[in-house]
Amino acid sequence: FERGTLFAFLIAAEALLLSPIEPLLPRAESTQPGVYRGIEGTTLLDIPGPIAMAPGIHKPSRPRARHFLYGQLAHGMGTPWAPDFNSIGTSAEEPSYLESVRGYDPHWPLHTDEALSIPEQIDFVVIHPQELGSRVRSLREALNSSGWVLDLRDTEGRERYSR
Repeated sequence: FERGTLFAFLIAAEALLLSPIEPLLPRAESTQPGVYRGIEGTTLLDIPGPIAMAPGIHKPSRPRARHFLYGQLAHGMGTPWAPDFNSIGTSAEEPSYLESVRGYDPHWPLHTDEALSIPEQIDFVVIHPQELGSRVRSLREALNSSGWVLDLRDTEGRERYSR
């Protein structure tokens, strides 16, 4: 019986070590980031947004999903972004003005000089400078020239803009 138990343990250990699926449950912080506090029920534009890609392809924008979950699920904020769920939510389904916003995303293959145009139905813009890299400065300038004002910067460096 001891031999069988050891054999079963070895099979389970081998399956865990060689499995292509991680045996860890995904998690997210349960505390609400500072830039999302006090703006419940509004429409929020997170920059950069998700990038829809086919299943099996590395998705550099996947960690951004937590931004949209904070806003949409926990706090009832709307977003213009279509979610990236195995390429469901392609750019063809998105509002046309998001093309100018995507130009600031370092993972987006097309970069245009199109002027930033964010419609009136967007109440707040939250930018994530750590994900924007060198494009954060030009985005800040574009937001300021479009009438957006820095409202709040949280401890993680995220910035919230309002009109």
